[in-house]
Amino acid sequence: MNQNHPGLRVPSILRPAVLLFDGLSGRDRRRARHLKDDLEALRQESLQFEQDRTALQEEVSQLRKRLKGSTLELQQELNQRLAETERLKQSLRELRQEQEQEQRRQAQLQAQIAQKTDQCARLEKEMTTSAAANQQLQTDLLEIEELVQQTWDENMMLGRENQSLHQDHTSQDAYFRVVVEQLEAFEQRLRAKGAEAWQDFRDIWKSLNLHETLFPIAPLETVNTDDVDLSALHLALVGGHDSTRRGVIELLSSHGLKHVVEVEPASQRRISQSRVKAKIQHCDLVVVISGYMSHKMTDILNNLDQNDALAGKRLYPKCRGSTGVAREILLHLQE
Repeated sequence: MNQNHPGLRVPSILRPAVLLFDGLSGRDRRRARHLKDDLEALRQESLQFEQDRTALQEEVSQLRKRLKGSTLELQQELNQRLAETERLKQSLRELRQEQEQEQRRQAQLQAQIAQKTDQCARLEKEMTTSAAANQQLQTDLLEIEELVQQTWDENMMLGRENQSLHQDHTSQDAYFRVVVEQLEAFEQRLRAKGAEAWQDFRDIWKSLNLHETLFPIAPLETVNTDDVDLSALHLALVGGHDSTRRGVIELLSSHGLKHVVEVEPASQRRISQSRVKAKIQHCDLVVVISGYMSHKMTDILNNLDQNDALAGKRLYPKCRGSTGVAREILLHLQE
């Protein structure tokens, strides 16, 4: 009996072949067992590979998810970086423009600096040139200061002399005013006595050579002024001494004079052109008594006359006394 094939009776002739076959089959079985073991190991390894593959697939899936999220984040970051890059490019363009403008301004400033430098150079030359002139001016200034001091001293001396002369003039003026009033009274008495006595007085007065400055003698008038009516006259007396104006007003009051204004000489008080105009602009006759008249008052009257600011006429009596002034006013109005 063959152990590998129980129940079969192998012929003896075939026994060697069977033995050979059995030997071969045992090796194959061993090999098969080895292969089966290898196959089992391979299967186990395949299972392990399958598990590893599944794990790897899961890891790949996770990695893909993570990669997808990272890609979105990277895309967003890239977009931000691109926007930032665009802003930086715009800022760079603006900076370049500002740099170009700054370069142009610097060029302009350099040109201005060069111009100012030339001006400074010219000024330095002029200052150098004017140094000598300045020195000469200082010398001249010292001389002028000395001259001013001398002039000041002389002016002080003249002021004291002028004050003294003014005092003398005031006393002499009072004296001559009394003399003029006495002469006017004497003149009136001579006029009453007749033409012969008047002519004798006139000849004597001319011989003194004072008749044109101190007491001008009016010609002997035979015209009667008693009928002259001054009730409607608006009269202005400008200048003259207070006593002279009062005497004229008293003499003319007998002819009905009611409306009269007085303007004192500018030397007596502060007076302006507007104040003078307000007082005399509507008067019918403005009598200017030249005695005691200042240059300021003369200029005021001339300005008012040139501007046609006076409604009435102006009269400049030749006499200085109240009697002579009143007589000339009456004769003027009678004409």
